[in-house]
Amino acid sequence: MKRIVFVALGSRGDVQPLAVIAGRMAVSDERAQVAFSSHEELSSVCQRLAPRAAFRPLAAPCFLGDSQDLENPVCVVDTKGRRRQEWIQVIQTARDADLLVCNLFAMPPCIHLADKLSVQLVVCSPSLVPYRLPDTFESVFQQELPDIWEAVMSARTCVSWQDICEWLWPIFTEAHGQFREHFLQLPTIPDLHQLEPPKLFFGIDAMLLEQAREAQSAMSPQGASSIEWSLPSSSIMLGPWYAQPEPPLDLRAAWPFAPEERPVFVTFGSMGQQNLVADPAALLGSLRDALRACGKRGAVQWPTWTESDGEDGTLRRVPRDLSFGWSFPLCCCVVHHGGIGTVSECLRAGIPQVVVPVAYDQPFWGAVVGRSGVGTCVRELSDLKDGMVRALSSGVAERAAAYKGREEEAVAQVCSALSECLSDPPSHPNTWRDDKTLPLRQPRPVHLPDLPGFVSPSSSEAAWVYSEVFEQRVYTPPGIRTWPGMNIVDVGGGAGLFTIFARKVCKANFITLIEPAHESFQLCVHNVTAALGGSVDRISFQECACGADDGESRLLFFPGLPSNSCLDEFESLKRSHIAKDGAFNPDLVQYLTASERRETVA
Repeated sequence: MKRIVFVALGSRGDVQPLAVIAGRMAVSDERAQVAFSSHEELSSVCQRLAPRAAFRPLAAPCFLGDSQDLENPVCVVDTKGRRRQEWIQVIQTARDADLLVCNLFAMPPCIHLADKLSVQLVVCSPSLVPYRLPDTFESVFQQELPDIWEAVMSARTCVSWQDICEWLWPIFTEAHGQFREHFLQLPTIPDLHQLEPPKLFFGIDAMLLEQAREAQSAMSPQGASSIEWSLPSSSIMLGPWYAQPEPPLDLRAAWPFAPEERPVFVTFGSMGQQNLVADPAALLGSLRDALRACGKRGAVQWPTWTESDGEDGTLRRVPRDLSFGWSFPLCCCVVHHGGIGTVSECLRAGIPQVVVPVAYDQPFWGAVVGRSGVGTCVRELSDLKDGMVRALSSGVAERAAAYKGREEEAVAQVCSALSECLSDPPSHPNTWRDDKTLPLRQPRPVHLPDLPGFVSPSSSEAAWVYSEVFEQRVYTPPGIRTWPGMNIVDVGGGAGLFTIFARKVCKANFITLIEPAHESFQLCVHNVTAALGGSVDRISFQECACGADDGESRLLFFPGLPSNSCLDEFESLKRSHIAKDGAFNPDLVQYLTASERRETVA
């Protein structure tokens, strides 16, 4: 058996299509042992759609719960480290994969984990690429990575410059480099001579996009704002990955309308559940006015709305878990936020839609719906009544009905592609997945001014300590005098930086370096020797601890932060120092100290 691990991050609309694929894969390929990793708050829908896949919950929420979710939704770059803990959880739940499958929001941890495990990654996205290449990316890339730039432009790498610009550019940003080094012990920049670009499938209705493109090209320059979109050249467009309609257990209780009445369905998906709609009361008021003008009633799926809000019965509440695949065909129209999942479900049912976009890519999909003629897009609540009237017109209804019954075997197609990936042999065995502890990070070269040959398992820690010693002069502040020819004892040598400073800057005569941790002691000897060009005469290296009495003591060693290791009696002070002094991103601290070990030292 080979294990396929699906990882899906984002809202329910971002996650549900991958759960559909995982559910089909679990029953269609007997070689596959399927696991599905996603937000714990979506466990019920994931387990319902993929009952034979092992659900692996992530404690991280779908939304971070503040305005920054709306202002900066591009979590694939994560410049402020706000999604770092989520990425760590993904690594912990998916490190046993023989094949990784993810959506675009889960691409950051998964593409690097696939590199670490030497397994294939397949990206299945129910939406277009949700991030755009920064204007300065190419010039910065060329300046900071000239060797890689030259190799890519001369086609000597597996990844093309077009792939990078269209969708892979985030993996070259600083946040990704830190993640690779700190959590996976990989070089900060992927080896593009070996890293194959992942297969990329889109679960979007191609006919909808083509009609929108045609409508856009036919418009005059004075028309509405343009629709800008493109697909990575290496991607494959499939139809939407629909779940099978699920009738409610109690039909009458779940659907409060007579069979002959076709109400307007109202849902704002995750926007309503996360209270991201700016003024729900105003929206519901405008809905009542629009429904009365059209002679319709509304079926409202909104978690914070109650029957008492309906007053005259214009609006009726329906259960949150009532599936769109079953309920939309019973309606004449849908008013929603413009998520691509809801847009696709309206097309599946063949009914018009009114899009009231809230955030993210919703204005884009609202424009696509309007340009293709299968519905309307409303940007102001004052226009909602007119938008609903136009959506219910015969012309819009006919164009929407043309999509009904166009369901393609998109799920079967992507499952077939995944089965082919299972047949491919791994590039080479990797035992890291079976080791549940953080392995000791191997030292690698770190560029520090005037210190050739310096190595460390943590470049960020080395840079921080260098700044403390050489630039801030934390250990030689005003009032502490040093002079050429003095003798210095460096207690807790770390990676050797203060001993190098004592010889190069202080011009010390004799230096005793004391370091009890074996790995750190070896670093000291290497780094001091390299920095001083081999001239280590009158430097005594001592692999031991320093205390008031002879004997043995217990050392708390952090493989991820070796210079911050300490004797047991100083553990509380050291942990406080690591967490509060600003040297490390708070999201990194728990992980970097997670594989601590205690050892006896002399």
